[in-house]
Amino acid sequence: MKAPLPSVFSEIVRQAEEAAPKECCGLLLKTLDGKRYEAVACRNVHPEPTECFQISASDHLSALNTGRLAAYY
Repeated sequence: MKAPLPSVFSEIVRQAEEAAPKECCGLLLKTLDGKRYEAVACRNVHPEPTECFQISASDHLSALNTGRLAAYY
């Protein structure tokens, strides 16, 4: 989802609610034009996904093709 920053935070909350009780994880990317942010959900591959998160390496690499990394969540 490409949106202004407040909308992106809403998207991250939506992802967290969908993933519960597991930890949600993903990347907050700034679009290549530098005007918007995108919340990219990634698979949580941690052995204990209700306690911690570990972003899938392949999801991480795929997401970085769409923008510049601003944060992990």
